[in-house]
Amino acid sequence: GQDPDPTRGTAIVLVVDCSDVAAGGVRLETPNADADTVPFYLINQAPTMPPTATATDKDGFGGFYNLPASSAVVRAFREEDDAYVGESSFQILANTISFVQVRPTPQ
Repeated sequence: GQDPDPTRGTAIVLVVDCSDVAAGGVRLETPNADADTVPFYLINQAPTMPPTATATDKDGFGGFYNLPASSAVVRAFREEDDAYVGESSFQILANTISFVQVRPTPQ
């Protein structure tokens, strides 16, 4: 429902557990989002925005559409108890999709 801004980019995030298996029930956040950024989760492989989806499904995918081009970080939290899972740093480039993996990392 929002046009892409060619000066911004998209991050598609895969969350995995300690065994490198996709992690369901994980909420994503980024401090790099602004009013034009749209968070989403791939639920049954279809982009679904909050509040309809608030965490990853069994496939472990989510992301952010129209992030400002810059260095960025995404953090993952277990939805059931808000426990920190991990984070990953990456670069958002204009008019580009960045694929990012988040695995359990110490805080």
